[in-house]
Amino acid sequence: MDCPKCKTAMIRGRLLGDRYKIKWMDEQDKLLLGIRAFHSIDLGSGILRGRPKVSGFRCERCQLIVIDEKNC
Repeated sequence: MDCPKCKTAMIRGRLLGDRYKIKWMDEQDKLLLGIRAFHSIDLGSGILRGRPKVSGFRCERCQLIVIDEKNC
């Protein structure tokens, strides 16, 4: 995959979570009590199936990470 910003070839990889699922939250949404993420989208496999992870691509030049929700 080529970087959408600079058109350099991106490196395939993954984001690894530590304890909880990786979540996407829109910029305008806020955390409840600074911890609870309502209106969020779960990404990657959950804690019951091992360490949470999301596949994607990273541009070394721009330091941009692109993930595909369908391949989480």
